[in-house]
Amino acid sequence: MKNKLKHSLLEAAKNKALSISPDNWTDNHRGVTYMGATVHLIDEGLNYQSIDLFCVEFVEKKKTAENIYQLMEKQLLEFGLDQYMDNIYFVTDRGRNFLKAFRSNKNTTKEKITKSIDGINYTTTQIEETPKKKKSNSTKYLQASPEFEDYSQSIDDSDQLQVEDDSEEEDDYDDDICDYTELTINQLSNNVRLVITTIKSCKSLSGLNRQLQLVQNEPENEDLDGTTTNNKHSEGRTLHQSSVVRWLSLFDLLESIKKAYASLIILLNDNRQNARIQAINMDLVNKLIDFFYPWKIVLTELQKTNEPSLFLVLPCITYLRDELASGERKEKSENMFIMGEEYIMAAFLHPNYKQLRGAISSQVAECYTTSRQSIVHDQSSAEIILDNYEPQAKKAKIFMSTLMDKQRQQNGNGQDEVDRYISLILGEDEQYSNPLDFWKKKDTQLAFPNLFQLAKRYFSIPCSSSAVERQFSATGQIITQRRANLDPATVNDIIFLRSIENRLV
Repeated sequence: MKNKLKHSLLEAAKNKALSISPDNWTDNHRGVTYMGATVHLIDEGLNYQSIDLFCVEFVEKKKTAENIYQLMEKQLLEFGLDQYMDNIYFVTDRGRNFLKAFRSNKNTTKEKITKSIDGINYTTTQIEETPKKKKSNSTKYLQASPEFEDYSQSIDDSDQLQVEDDSEEEDDYDDDICDYTELTINQLSNNVRLVITTIKSCKSLSGLNRQLQLVQNEPENEDLDGTTTNNKHSEGRTLHQSSVVRWLSLFDLLESIKKAYASLIILLNDNRQNARIQAINMDLVNKLIDFFYPWKIVLTELQKTNEPSLFLVLPCITYLRDELASGERKEKSENMFIMGEEYIMAAFLHPNYKQLRGAISSQVAECYTTSRQSIVHDQSSAEIILDNYEPQAKKAKIFMSTLMDKQRQQNGNGQDEVDRYISLILGEDEQYSNPLDFWKKKDTQLAFPNLFQLAKRYFSIPCSSSAVERQFSATGQIITQRRANLDPATVNDIIFLRSIENRLV
């Protein structure tokens, strides 16, 4: 099994169509630290694959950049990928030692660095051939205040990693950090405290589901005046859990509180705990739901790991900018998001987003230039996959289809491959939720052979490191209190076999 996978990984690495998402995690029972890695590739059949490659114990006490890189290289050696480190894109989160590991150990290692937006990590800095000593322009990190630490359901080791103290390069590579760990809740403004108090009050009610179901299942009651009352307005309402600073679960929690509000009043009044519901400012809850709604839609799209996702960043950020600039949310969003060249390139290589709506003119021009330069470099190695594959017409998801290009004639400045692609007009029913369906077409590969090679490279890069986070969620379900003494090697085998089994389904 591993030999067959090794062949697929090596072929993808040779074509630079492979990326790896690494991270560290510590289990809750024995405190064993693991390094996990999920590999993403475009295989020979032009299918996107995401596989949990390993989840091994990190035995070194110090999680330095050197130790991280050595462990990564050791694990990749088993699949022969240690010889192709320069061809691999590493998609990692905010761990400074991870950034340093893949910047300093290989002079030409291509990297992709992601930021963590409360549970979902999104790429923000550019891929660089040779890293340079310069201050990063990426957004600042916000560290959670200690008041929220008790809500954590698992221990993520990425914020506790130790970096070598004698390195002067660390400051050059590191991002600016805005540290709020020493800020107490009493130092916050009244409005901020009200938001935090409301959210904490909502979270405190999430354990009332069993009692809430009893209230909702109560039969109709006849009052003294002969009228009957029932609870139909609150049937089927379930309170959702919310983990620490994860916006999707927080949105679900607030929405479930709103839907079950009438039943909660009955339940808490019957138990003489009406102060708990009175502590919730429902007007504020409604405003938070309204504010988070666009983010919920975008985060749901960006989380997917079974299809290419890098192309989603440009249209989704354009949507968020439009939302934040309209209605009551008139915020300055121009500098809120940072998009590197890879986002624009991935959107350009998706036929439904190639007009690059939302990108500025300089980004569009840079995208076209990069495409033409890559074509010159890749002409000798272009490989066309000729088969009889004709993908079935698929309708894209409703939300993403609203962000697709309006088909119109676009004229390039010349007649090269890029210009022909720019001028391509799709049929009315050609909406691709998965851009690989477009590039699997025989006619497409013949018409745009070099862009086809670029598409395989960029679509192998995920827009977030959520896949490895899912690996850790699965690991947490394996290492339970009753199985806390599982050998880390056994855990690694289970995670790998689980991923392979899911791939075959």
